[in-house]
Amino acid sequence: MLDWDVEKFLRKLKKSWEERNVPNISWNTADFLRNLITSNDYKTVFEIWSANGFSTVHLAEAVRVNSPDGVVVSVDLSRHAYEEACENFESYEQILAGANPDGLSPSVKEPKTKWNIYSCSIGSIDYYFG
Repeated sequence: MLDWDVEKFLRKLKKSWEERNVPNISWNTADFLRNLITSNDYKTVFEIWSANGFSTVHLAEAVRVNSPDGVVVSVDLSRHAYEEACENFESYEQILAGANPDGLSPSVKEPKTKWNIYSCSIGSIDYYFG
């Protein structure tokens, strides 16, 4: 189950890409992946093609449930997608920290666990936060 503010943020991401006719994974696929990760207690996930970060945030939410030291590694060769994903990861981090990006009113005041998202571009790690 997603936090309400995280779900609102994800709906905004999905809608922005649907308006541009760029596919993201479906909500059903995202639910399946989150359940797969949490039920198997996975603490590390590797994703190919982060796009705008919609799927990456779903993966991070699942890993966050399993481990304070969990890691999601996401790789994309598109510089544009990489830059957009990095911006979205920063917004996601702010939601977890209790900030108020884009008028969201977060219910998560403190991150419950420490986690990292890495986004790589053409083989070199360019960005991370945690």
